[in-house]
Amino acid sequence: MKKGFILIFAVFTFGNCFCQTANQYFESGKSKAEAKDFINAISDYNKSIDIDNKIGNLYFYRGVSKSNLNDYLAAIIDYTKAIELDPTDKESFYNRGISKSDMNDHRGAISDYNKVLQIDPFYYKVYLNRGFSKSNLEDHRGAILDYNIAIQLDPYDYFAYLDRGVSKRNLLDYKGALDDYNKCIHLNPNNEDGFLNRGLLKMKLNKKNEACLDLSKAGELGSSKAYEIIKYYCN
Repeated sequence: MKKGFILIFAVFTFGNCFCQTANQYFESGKSKAEAKDFINAISDYNKSIDIDNKIGNLYFYRGVSKSNLNDYLAAIIDYTKAIELDPTDKESFYNRGISKSDMNDHRGAISDYNKVLQIDPFYYKVYLNRGFSKSNLEDHRGAILDYNIAIQLDPYDYFAYLDRGVSKRNLLDYKGALDDYNKCIHLNPNNEDGFLNRGLLKMKLNKKNEACLDLSKAGELGSSKAYEIIKYYCN
């Protein structure tokens, strides 16, 4: 009886030690990822997974690090594994959609965003990203509908106004596009893309002086494209 008790206790302690070691590698990986040391973060996640390959959020976090290294295909594999372990993992669906979008698989991205919304219909960033994918598929009206919902859920997200403005411009709704670019710039006066897009639209509307001032501001904020346009159209 005594030996049996000791044996059971030893197995429990051994198992607990393995669990703690997996968690230590996991926490170490997260710390390295926060410091943007993604390569070593992945190394720690690998060690943690070697010890316990049933922890779904390990695959999610490893996928995030791979995404940050632009290794989107490997990231998608990790997000898929996380989803297999937890089919309600909306963050893995969401991030897998973003990785697919980064690989220009916008149809696949939309499919993943739809699954996120089945789990959480109020996840506003999904509408923003689904709108972006629809816009890339030239479904600008569908994109605008998604941007409208994103803005209803978060009226202070300047990206939603910027992207909605781009879709409106593609539909030749110049006034609507200008209003959205103005709102984007109002919410974030340091957004170079807001000034760049507004400048290009004003150029289209034959407002050369205003356009060139916007392009100048976009360049000042870091847009190299703005200065290339200025060389040809503003001098």
